[in-house]
Amino acid sequence: MAFDQTLNRLRDTRVYADFSYQGNVVSQWKTVVHIVAVNDLKNYIDAAGYPHYVFAVAGVDGHGDVMDLRIKGSLNDRNISAIHQEIDSVKREYVTQQALESGLHGKQPKGDYATNAALTVVSENADSRLAKNQNGADIPNKNEFVKNIGLVETVERAMNAVPNDRRINGKSLSSDISLMAGDVGAYHQTTYMTELPGRHYSGPFSCGRENGWAKGVSIGVGGDTGQIWIDADAQLHTRFLNANGAVEQKITVGVPIGATIEWHSAAPIPAGYEPNEGRSFRAADYPELAKIFPDLKLPDDRGLFKRGLDRGRGLDSGRSLGSVQGDAIRNITGSLGKPTIESGSNASGAFSYQYKAGGRAAGAGGGVISWTFDASRVVPTANENRPVNKSVIYITRVK
Repeated sequence: MAFDQTLNRLRDTRVYADFSYQGNVVSQWKTVVHIVAVNDLKNYIDAAGYPHYVFAVAGVDGHGDVMDLRIKGSLNDRNISAIHQEIDSVKREYVTQQALESGLHGKQPKGDYATNAALTVVSENADSRLAKNQNGADIPNKNEFVKNIGLVETVERAMNAVPNDRRINGKSLSSDISLMAGDVGAYHQTTYMTELPGRHYSGPFSCGRENGWAKGVSIGVGGDTGQIWIDADAQLHTRFLNANGAVEQKITVGVPIGATIEWHSAAPIPAGYEPNEGRSFRAADYPELAKIFPDLKLPDDRGLFKRGLDRGRGLDSGRSLGSVQGDAIRNITGSLGKPTIESGSNASGAFSYQYKAGGRAAGAGGGVISWTFDASRVVPTANENRPVNKSVIYITRVK
């Protein structure tokens, strides 16, 4: 041994002397000795192909007491001799330095070379390794490889991805692209104009004061153009510009909140409307309606005719908005004359008379006169005065 070795803290084990004779390809040899503490050790050959011979030289019990296990007669006298015999046998299995230099002359430069066993390991490793320049093309089972590294979902997504040779409006998908409104059939940004656009403009537009601050859109198809816009008074305008030059324009007026319209159907009253039956409402629920009817009650128009408020014309003065006026007719007058026995009587206006001479001689007072008045004999009568009419439901927009 090249130096002394002190073994401490060993318990329940054995101490072995490990001998080997090791050299290199130029026949530089030396004896290598290791002291090894293990429970059991047998002769073996290491990975480089060198035989190792081991001898138990001591045993250590659980208290740390050492027992000499060397065979009597001394390890130096007996076993070392056997070791030298084995080593001589090993030497004969390797070439001498002179023979090696002669054999390698002109073939390989002088240097350090691996043993056959080491080369075998290297060869096996090389056979199972992947070539860098193949970039994974030499993987035997690519599907299993993808699965092992957890990229199955990624591969599936990539297979379903849009290929980069596809295009959108002539723009390749191989890099980031910028899509404009026209690329996807959408309208571009609003165009500001001094007047309403003509038939050849399509898209949103905005006009100034001379066109009522119109904000709208123009849609051109097949030479014809349709336009719709809203003015500053929130009125909806529609216009159609025909390819033949004809122009039609309308103003679509909606029913304002608080306005009453007639409903001529037994179908449900539309949402946002209520019948004029005098019901109360809450300002919190109908804030705009409360501005129209501050008393928070809808009109009650059941069974009533409508008459326009006079507003200074003089036909129905003295009326307030929403007041109910009872029924009435214009006065019917007439008069009855004083009858005489000889010549009958007279009547005017709504009255008439009939004279029938009696059977007596003149001056004998035998005539009879009677008067009647019954309007139903002439016109339809009822308990009220009314024109020809039709029943409807009056409804008011509440929202």
